[in-house]
Amino acid sequence: MPRAAMTSSTTTIDHRGTIRESRHPGYRAPTPALGMDVLTGALNHQGMTALLQTRIVEAAHGDATFGLCLFDIDRFRRVNARHGRARGDEVLCQLVQVITGVTRQRDQLARWADDEFLLLAPDTDLRMSLRLAERIRARVSSRAFTGIDQISLSAGVACYKAGDTPATLLARLERRRAAARNGGRNQVCASG
Repeated sequence: MPRAAMTSSTTTIDHRGTIRESRHPGYRAPTPALGMDVLTGALNHQGMTALLQTRIVEAAHGDATFGLCLFDIDRFRRVNARHGRARGDEVLCQLVQVITGVTRQRDQLARWADDEFLLLAPDTDLRMSLRLAERIRARVSSRAFTGIDQISLSAGVACYKAGDTPATLLARLERRRAAARNGGRNQVCASG
């Protein structure tokens, strides 16, 4: 029977403040699951892109529809600038917990970009997607995050329409998210 590889390492800081990691013989760095964001545990951009393509093909050949919600953390650069990147990373992880606490088990969340998250909600029309995005926005804005007062989200909502491609659907979603930001932030937009 093959021997399992050791997965331990030791991290130390030398007298100059340099972080050094020593790896024991046979060490293999853990690899994230394909399509998963290493920091937050949500899907990553690549994983969501593949899922979105699959959902579009399924929707084009059947009656199923789905909604998308694109969330952007308002003024997130200020969080990193004032509190440091490590605190910003904590906020991202906590945000994923808040969002997944509101969503259904079959909904899929991805870290789409640095401070953007994309939620795919199967069997959801525009009205339902809008309500879901608003519940998430309200929950986030009413919650304190570690070391900072609070954050808010701007969100765009769109649903699959016959003939949509990933590019057309995401472009519509981006326009709506931009409208939410330009309209004063901390809001959800499903038109535009």
